[in-house]
Amino acid sequence: MIDRSASIQSDANQAFERIVEQINKMGGYGDELGIGFIHGKTTANAQIFRIEARRPADYADMGGLDQDEADTDFENQVRQQRRRMKDALRKSLTVAASDKIVQWSDVWGSLATMDTFFRSAGLSDNCQVFIVSDLVESMPGAGRRDFHKQHPANDAAQLRQMARADVPKIRSIYGLGSASPLSKVDQFTVLFPASGVQNSQNNAMTQYWTNVFELLGLSRSKMLFQ
Repeated sequence: MIDRSASIQSDANQAFERIVEQINKMGGYGDELGIGFIHGKTTANAQIFRIEARRPADYADMGGLDQDEADTDFENQVRQQRRRMKDALRKSLTVAASDKIVQWSDVWGSLATMDTFFRSAGLSDNCQVFIVSDLVESMPGAGRRDFHKQHPANDAAQLRQMARADVPKIRSIYGLGSASPLSKVDQFTVLFPASGVQNSQNNAMTQYWTNVFELLGLSRSKMLFQ
């Protein structure tokens, strides 16, 4: 999930390298990368890229030279498909978004994006989530949070109370019901913008979102804020 709102200035190279570490581990048929965006119109639909390469069905019955050729062809296809993922990721991290959608940040909506992706993908293990964002929810309207207008104090009890009040709203707005949208996640990493002046904001958002994620089914041991 990549934040495209006007308030965030992320280190695109650093985020790219972190996510590419996971792309480079992809090598099995069906391994998937989903790329979604956070802005004023966060949608439930992510761009999906998939490793489609597979060895021939009769691979086990092939002779040694034929297997070597099949292996070379398979590895070349995997490299090409990884390259496609990396190109899409680089573009997603660096191309500016439209001025019409960058004013607000519907971070809550990213949970619907993830939920839709997880339900449609053939996930079995090693599900890694990266959010490149300052996590500052900023949406107008009744029942919404605009942390730009009213940033919360760095108070653990208050932030926990806010999260508990907000999770039922998130479930209702995005149709999550009683589902645990993060139950398939093995590691959930938030990459904050690289700016020292945002430390206090990052600390408050870490506390707020830790509670939100936990209430939505993600263990604290699986969360990483950097």
